[in-house]
Amino acid sequence: MSNQTYNWQRFWCAPSDRFYLDYDGYLSDPEVQSVKGYNYNPNPKLVTFREISGIPCLILLGEPGIGKTQAMKEEEEKVTAELNNTDDQILSLDLRSVLTKDELTQKLFKSEEFTRWQSG
Repeated sequence: MSNQTYNWQRFWCAPSDRFYLDYDGYLSDPEVQSVKGYNYNPNPKLVTFREISGIPCLILLGEPGIGKTQAMKEEEEKVTAELNNTDDQILSLDLRSVLTKDELTQKLFKSEEFTRWQSG
């Protein structure tokens, strides 16, 4: 497995949303609103992490090896820096570290960050 990372802009969508690839198999850039003078955006439901970062609880799921861990590390660093002088906290849990239902309950639902978030 390569350790090389690319500084790609990543886009996110809800599990129920559809997205489209171009003829070469690449994601059609949702930030491009026109092609050759025509209004064209086949992926209007795709958003940047910045656009959804205000949602109190986000869960990222996807196929192995598509960059979820790297993307979340990058976003966690940005958000942590922004939250530096606030009471807000990040609870980041890599599900690869969870082997049982009890361990998930302990690491997630009984964590200090989760109980603080739950109580408002």
